[in-house]
Amino acid sequence: MLFTALVCSAVACMGYDQTAADLTGTTTTPPLSSIVLSPDSANIAVGETAKFASVLFDVSGKVLSSPSAYKTEWKSADTTVAKISSDGTVTGQKEGLTEVTVSAGRYLSRGYVRVRRRSSGGSSDGGSTTTPPPTTTPPPTTTPPTDPTPTPVPDPDPIPSTGQGLSGKALVSDDFTRYSSRTDLLANVDFIDGAVRSNRSQTFLYTYGNNASQIELDKTVKYNGHATMKYLQPGGTARTPFMEVYMPNRTAITNMWLRVKIRFSKGFTSYGITPGQANAYKLLGWSWQGAEGRGTLEFTNTDQYTFNWNVIGSKDSRTGPFVYKSNPHVTTEWTDEAWYDYVVHYEQTSSTTIRQRWWMAKDGQKPVLKAEFTAKMSSGTVPGLERIMLGINYNSERPASQSQALWFGQWEVVDGSKHSNPFGL
Repeated sequence: MLFTALVCSAVACMGYDQTAADLTGTTTTPPLSSIVLSPDSANIAVGETAKFASVLFDVSGKVLSSPSAYKTEWKSADTTVAKISSDGTVTGQKEGLTEVTVSAGRYLSRGYVRVRRRSSGGSSDGGSTTTPPPTTTPPPTTTPPTDPTPTPVPDPDPIPSTGQGLSGKALVSDDFTRYSSRTDLLANVDFIDGAVRSNRSQTFLYTYGNNASQIELDKTVKYNGHATMKYLQPGGTARTPFMEVYMPNRTAITNMWLRVKIRFSKGFTSYGITPGQANAYKLLGWSWQGAEGRGTLEFTNTDQYTFNWNVIGSKDSRTGPFVYKSNPHVTTEWTDEAWYDYVVHYEQTSSTTIRQRWWMAKDGQKPVLKAEFTAKMSSGTVPGLERIMLGINYNSERPASQSQALWFGQWEVVDGSKHSNPFGL
């Protein structure tokens, strides 16, 4: 039961009893309980390929010894961006972002593919053909591509908007003071729901804005006296915004401090109605240059925090095992409509090892260390960190009545190699 819970904490999986039988009616394989797409994402250029694999689990949480008993089906939400074949090989068609899914019966797992343009010389700009090996460690997934009309979320009760400003040490940051409207905010996003901006000479702060129809610039819910970025999570869908930010000039760093101010609507939850799900929402993420996998801070098992890290080689065979730390359960974050302070420190401690730490507190109070772990690469060297993610995915469909939201008051990334402890923790 514990293993199954951990599997579902990192992957969207549907489940109900299903048994494969031979011609005599004798059961030949255990009932299927979930399917995992591995890895959960790919980053390729137009014309390049990547290989996904599916891993099937029985009701006891063990990998099925005879997965061929269940027929798997692969789909790409937007075949103009990327096509996927019956063996899980995906091919980039044009620049953009699309969801991919693998299903067996009514069990399903989601991932995404990011397709970059090719350079004028015909080679890709920052990646290569990717063929990650299958793994039984379940990775995260992303949001479905449907586009429902967002259900309004009631404005929360007024709470003083005074707070802590940016440190002045940031490598990259946003406090939303530069925007006068939602249009201004979205004009600073390179991709919006897979659509490529025509003015590519502009420098965009946000590289990807998935489900941007659910993003607002909120001038009524303020942080430190200024507008905030609101993520709508309407009921009846699993969709949620996913904003991604690269380091300047897409350079990689080895020591990152990430600080984010977040506020949740009253009654916020990661609960969903899809059978067999772990009811997870990935709140923050950070990922690698030349490799897939990522670190995440997420809610799972409805109200429990999980702090994760893994690496899946893209350009080479390097691999970092899935490492996680389950932490305290949510207490007042989803009920008091207050601002909360999340601080993550990621550092490469050698060519093959890393350390991750996470602090949290109600804004205005000193953040408390919630989790810390070290990890070592199984093979190869640690890749550099090149981007962060503000919200990633909600892995279960929410009830139609469950419309909720969260707000980002400000965020910043500080290079820890230049500022060893920028927030005094």
